[in-house]
Amino acid sequence: MSEWVGSVVVACAVLAAGCGEGAGVVMRADQVGTAEAAGVSEAWTREKVVGLFLDAAGAGLRGGEVHVEPQGATAAIEVCVPLNPFDTPRVAVDRRFSTLTREVGLPGKGRIVQRGWVLPSAGRAGKVMKKVGERLSACRYDGTAATSLEPGKRVKGSSFVAAYPRDDDGWRGYRVEQTTSVDRERVSVGTEVLVRRGPVVLRLDYVNYEPNTAERTLRAYNMGILRKVLAH
Repeated sequence: MSEWVGSVVVACAVLAAGCGEGAGVVMRADQVGTAEAAGVSEAWTREKVVGLFLDAAGAGLRGGEVHVEPQGATAAIEVCVPLNPFDTPRVAVDRRFSTLTREVGLPGKGRIVQRGWVLPSAGRAGKVMKKVGERLSACRYDGTAATSLEPGKRVKGSSFVAAYPRDDDGWRGYRVEQTTSVDRERVSVGTEVLVRRGPVVLRLDYVNYEPNTAERTLRAYNMGILRKVLAH
């Protein structure tokens, strides 16, 4: 999960970031799927999903560095960063269904990572989300990270999971909130959503590096940025 990787680089902690499930696929990855939102059929392509993604200015990270991975480069959903970063929970998804990944990072401010998958049907996407739900237990913890780049540094992580109820735009799934501290000083507050709408699965996360703002305020800010994607 790239957001915690970034935060723990700042924190001097080591974090480690499949095979496809494409057997029996009879549709191209960029063909039309059926959406559930408001009972209306929608045509989704990977390009349309990418059209939801924010640029640096839209994410409040103007001037930040932009990194893009091409579509088809992601073969699994990394569900979250667990307490043991070398045992990241993943759900394999045929890479042919993955959109490009857009990451924008601005030092001292934050980072957003946006990626998605367009499955051949809503039912197929539902099965992927069911597997995601089965792996969420690794995303609930409060403890000390196993490894640090600097001996003597105490890196602490906390994480909890909540439902993301169906919103007005038809997205529903899960929200993961994570906090990283080094020697009792907070270095990041991250918010991730794993959501589905029809045949589309999105994994969006925003990591906030603001050091002095209240955590509750940062969580609300993070979610506000991610909601801009979902409301596009």
